[in-house]
Amino acid sequence: MPGTYTLPPIQAAADGVVMDADGTQRRLFDYMGDRHVLLSFVYTKCTDSKGCPLATAILQLVERALEEEPELSGSIRLVTLSFDPERDTPEAMREYASHASNDYLDTKWNERPWVFLTTSSPAEVQPILDGFGQYIVPEINESGEWTGDFSHVLKVYLIDPQRRVRNIYSSSFIHPATTINDLKTLLMEAAGTG
Repeated sequence: MPGTYTLPPIQAAADGVVMDADGTQRRLFDYMGDRHVLLSFVYTKCTDSKGCPLATAILQLVERALEEEPELSGSIRLVTLSFDPERDTPEAMREYASHASNDYLDTKWNERPWVFLTTSSPAEVQPILDGFGQYIVPEINESGEWTGDFSHVLKVYLIDPQRRVRNIYSSSFIHPATTINDLKTLLMEAAGTG
């Protein structure tokens, strides 16, 4: 039940230069603003059912749940950031965003409830990944060639407006109801009612 437990800070969130699906560059923290954030790292070519597709599906369910609780929706932003910028161009992220939002580019960047980001190069995303402890390894076949896939552990980060990670969800511990309860708990804490 929200407010019956605490979520102590785990680590500081990492910042870096990112690129929106419209091609505009800003800092990751710009997209966080003064909101609580659920951040997932993905690559759009992922086919692991317990990886990126699961993270995106859970965020879609969270987004739907937030629509039913309008008092929460203005305090929370969903952020999806690709760690495969060579293939996940702004155009690819725009296509990925279309599965979640039909009017993505019609909404002002800082008013989007869910943002889809990439970077201009692997060198730009690496410090962000390192800062969050999100490790990825390109998968190599017997011939020493990249298969096009990455080995990675699904992580979705709950971040407060002070840029502190308050929970890290994995494939074995991610559920829309849990994330909503955690968000409510943090909002109650911020309001001094938790």
